[in-house]
Amino acid sequence: MYYIQRQDIQTKQLETVDEFTTRKEARLMCYEYIFSDQAADYYISTRPCSDWREEKNLKKMEKICEY
Repeated sequence: MYYIQRQDIQTKQLETVDEFTTRKEARLMCYEYIFSDQAADYYISTRPCSDWREEKNLKKMEKICEY
């Protein structure tokens, strides 16, 4: 998986904003993020931030609990 990371220029806060299965897809979308938000730096990573992983785990747990 490839993840698009957003780092705020002023606060240096890092967050994962999207995930893709191919690097090509991630690269194309990363350009879109860069053009639409000038207040942050965007780059592609092979690892998500910890909050992204926690949110994914919570969604999995919610699905399990629904059954």
